Amino acid sequence: MNAIQESLIKKARKQFKIIYPVALKNSLEECFTEDDNQIVFWFNVKGGSTHILYAPKNQSGKEIL
Repeated sequence: MNAIQESLIKKARKQFKIIYPVALKNSLEECFTEDDNQIVFWFNVKGGSTHILYAPKNQSGKEIL
């Protein structure tokens, strides 16, 4: 997992406290996709609703908060 992905997970946990992998994924590391020049993080929260957070790919090493 790279720094951008770690930052997106940290941001999701800060905002929603408890997060879960989406659909049939077994871990949060499996919940990333790429679209254009963005890394997209898909996750579920308590109650089952799905949320996304995203960040530009070129922000390597910077914390996203």
